[in-house]
Amino acid sequence: MKSRNLYVRFGAVALMMALALAGCDGSGAKEPTETAVSTESSSEAGTQESQTEESGSGAATKESTVEPKETATPAPTPSAEEVYEDMVVRSLNYAGNNYRLKKVMEKMRAGEKVRIGILGGSVTEGAGAGSNDKGYAYQFVEEFGKTYGVNPDEQIIYVNAGLSGTPSVLGLMRYQQDILDPLGEAPDLLIIEFAVNDWQEATSGRAYESLVYEALKAKEDAAVICLCSVAKTAWNTQDVYLPIVKAYQIPLVSLKDAVFENNNKTRVSATTYFMDDYHPKLYGHKLMKDCLMNLFARADEEAADEPAEIPEAAVKGRDFIGMKQIDSSSKVKNLKTGNFGETDDKVVQEYFTKKASFPNNFHHPAESANQPFTLKLKCKKIIINYKTANDKNFGKADFYIDGKLVASADGFSSGGWNNCNVLMILDDAQAATHTLEVSMNDESKDKAFTILSISYVE
Repeated sequence: MKSRNLYVRFGAVALMMALALAGCDGSGAKEPTETAVSTESSSEAGTQESQTEESGSGAATKESTVEPKETATPAPTPSAEEVYEDMVVRSLNYAGNNYRLKKVMEKMRAGEKVRIGILGGSVTEGAGAGSNDKGYAYQFVEEFGKTYGVNPDEQIIYVNAGLSGTPSVLGLMRYQQDILDPLGEAPDLLIIEFAVNDWQEATSGRAYESLVYEALKAKEDAAVICLCSVAKTAWNTQDVYLPIVKAYQIPLVSLKDAVFENNNKTRVSATTYFMDDYHPKLYGHKLMKDCLMNLFARADEEAADEPAEIPEAAVKGRDFIGMKQIDSSSKVKNLKTGNFGETDDKVVQEYFTKKASFPNNFHHPAESANQPFTLKLKCKKIIINYKTANDKNFGKADFYIDGKLVASADGFSSGGWNNCNVLMILDDAQAATHTLEVSMNDESKDKAFTILSISYVE
């Protein structure tokens, strides 16, 4: 087990690396704010004036001499361990306020129960690590418990709520069923990882901020961490999250900052870190775990901050607080399934356990009649979670609010894998009574379509 001093000493390594890493292939380059340091010294050439000496045959001229420049000493190539430790240090993009992190560690050291929820996509599930007990989430919980706990197996109540291909809005839609219900109450520590899945996210960051707000408000000492994984192209959405993170003073741990230089060149070879375009190998999962542990080690060494106030004004918006989800198991008045009353057993599965997500769905089988699905609700937001499949038996469905066509969605996709998709069909500021109607498009009356779940805000 690492001692916390290993993570603290990374700061000294980083200082050394600022000089040592320049010019190393696959290693760290200086940040743009750092001043380049040259090891080359030069001496100004001094010119001696010509001197004329009397000799038997006349005057002779003495040549001027120039001192040779000293040869620069090449910077030593950093070791793999030094590169790794430097990446861990660089991962802490924003430290935030440490008060809540310290409270979590205090509970662990006092032998109290600590509830940990980790919410994200396939990286959080452990994709690329080889097995579900080797993913960063499992590694982190194990080491966190050993480092700060008295009896971690008894203290920690933990849930991994990773689900492949899901953005933060779907994370918020799943928050009650996949975080709160399994934990029994709000988490003491919530880690949110959606930075490679939030491309064109439907709420433009409002769902993410709502999730942060809800977790912080639930317990006065609950900690939230923004964890940003990264794609092989050096892309993620951490810049979208950063204004939220700073407003709420929660830490942001960035694998983009760790793995990539400013020119998007990797500090280690891409094949060392990445399994494919989006998922880290076991090496990458270990790095993610160590980056999280470094955050706690740094907070542990520092004096405690005063508690940070939750901002009164929203940054992106938090109008998705209190979101509720409906599926076929829900007892809801004014719901008629029509020909969407069957169940689709081919839905997105958890990466390793193969457990079906959203098994209680609303399915319209192919070749069935076209009686619409209807739902009457008092609400201001409605979001549809639907399935796409590489199956030509699936087709388009139309969505109506109060008799007006507001959206259409195609259940067929050549790249589909029974995955979730999010469709915003109502986004009002004030609640009112609305009727949602779903029916098959005229071109797809004989096709199938699956509504995985429906979420709304009153």
